[in-house]
Amino acid sequence: MTGLAQTPLPMRYVEAAYAPRTARAEIVPTPQEEILGESIFQLPAQATLWLAEPTPALNQAVNDLKLTVGRVGEVNLDVLEAPSPDTTSPDSTDDSIDVTDAAHIRIWSLNDTSSAQLEALNIRPVTEAEGYVLAIHEGGVDIVGADERGMFYGLMSLQQLVRAGTDLQTRTVRDYPNLTWRIAMIYLDANANINETLIPI
Repeated sequence: MTGLAQTPLPMRYVEAAYAPRTARAEIVPTPQEEILGESIFQLPAQATLWLAEPTPALNQAVNDLKLTVGRVGEVNLDVLEAPSPDTTSPDSTDDSIDVTDAAHIRIWSLNDTSSAQLEALNIRPVTEAEGYVLAIHEGGVDIVGADERGMFYGLMSLQQLVRAGTDLQTRTVRDYPNLTWRIAMIYLDANANINETLIPI
């Protein structure tokens, strides 16, 4: 190539873009609030998941979680539709969902829970659109979404934690988006043949 300067491009070393593995499971992106407990809740070999409002998106997310816990911890997760408590009164004490029942994952929206149930679980609800609370306690796991998307995002966060194992550190996660519209750019390397992994067809 005559006539063109052969000046090398300036280059500098950068750390690997991959997040380092840590001793404990983490949620990505970092939630608005996360309070860690000191005990462990272990999903038993036979567990039950209660889904208060089955929708196509939530059913798919639950099925993905069921496959993950089966693969990671050999947990058989029975999926049931949860009976909704009477929420006509803000102080309803309906206990159709036993908040002390062990070895269960319960997925509710704010419409399905009473103030008494939230208080019994020591859950301070998130009311922002698409927000959720993920509470892992010694009696089980509760996800309370502000709406359907909040329930979905809570499930996605739980799935991240379960991928590291079915011995779950107790914690309370409160999260909601800062922006109504979020954009993500994923670089797909044609030579790495990863398209099917990132975007299954």
